Parts: sequence; structure tokens; C-alpha cells
Amino acid sequence: MAAEGLITATGRCGFEKLRKEPYETTGVKEMKILVIGGTRFFGIPMVNELLEKGHDVTIATRGKSPDGFGDRVKRIFLDRTDEASVKAALSGIH
Repeated sequence: MAAEGLITATGRCGFEKLRKEPYETTGVKEMKILVIGGTRFFGIPMVNELLEKGHDVTIATRGKSPDGFGDRVKRIFLDRTDEASVKAALSGIH
């Protein structure tokens, strides 16, 4: 079973899941998470932490920066500054 969640970057690569109650009490073990970016700066440690916790991670990227995630993540290619690109890439997926 998967659940939706919101992950925010806090401080130096610390991440906090915003929720009403502790994650452990929800009975959900895996979330489907879309990370905009994910291949540089805060994205790499955030994606690594999400993968270590067993989440199903998709990164939305322009595809210009290589990543070392291999087949552990799904990828959606888009230009986040172009509304048409975002709509086309996410249409029917998320």
C-alpha cells in the first residue's frame, strides 16, 4: 500500500515529512514520491534517504545531470520552467 506525502528540505540535508501523526502509526510502509530535480545539491541526499527508507521514488529531471540511482528510481523528463513540458510529462502519470 502506498500513501502520498510531502517531504521538505530542512537545514543541511535534513528532511522532515509533514503529517498529522507519526508515520509509524499510520500502518503505511511505502510512499510513492515525486521529487522535482533530485540529481543535484539537496536532491541527491534526499533521494538516497527516501530509497533507504523503502519508498517508491520518481525523479522529474531535465536529464542534463547524471545520477547514480540506476534502476532504483523512475524518471520523468521535463523542463520545470516550461508549463507545456510539465503538463506533457505528467499527463496521465501523476
